[in-house]
Amino acid sequence: MGNADAWSYALQRLIGAGHRYGDILHYTLQQMNVFLAAVDRQESQRLAHLLTVIAIGSQGDGRAVAKLLKELQCSNSR
Repeated sequence: MGNADAWSYALQRLIGAGHRYGDILHYTLQQMNVFLAAVDRQESQRLAHLLTVIAIGSQGDGRAVAKLLKELQCSNSR
């Protein structure tokens, strides 16, 4: 991946995470690195939750699915 590709990828990741293009242009390199690391952590957490939902949905019984649904509903009300 060339520098232009890396920059485009970083911009897209930050914009996808809710950062505005105009704001990103004024970030320091350190800020870019910190924000990109936060995006990575958030994406990893989202994928872990998705994997949990898929695993329970495909292998769990009705009680496991109901328990997960209840946990998801509680976490959304916070």
